[in-house]
Amino acid sequence: MNKFDVIVIGAGPGGYECASLLAKYGKNVAIIEKNENQIGGTCLNEGCIPAKHYLESANYIAKEDYFKSCGVSVENLTLDIKILKNKRD
Repeated sequence: MNKFDVIVIGAGPGGYECASLLAKYGKNVAIIEKNENQIGGTCLNEGCIPAKHYLESANYIAKEDYFKSCGVSVENLTLDIKILKNKRD
């Protein structure tokens, strides 16, 4: 059986940072996350980071009229959601 000095529950931004700091200072740390595909928590995988990626991309599309007024050609502006999702990931 493994023995740990500290067990951190949740591998979100607070959990993995806490575990990393404890390990840095010599503690034997276990981190428990209920979903191994969600390391980094909601913020990294579903919330803040992906939302900012989508908003930044949409911001460029919203500026189409401004670009045109400056003489920048944006003909055939398209959005490929599959590429956008892959970049997000």
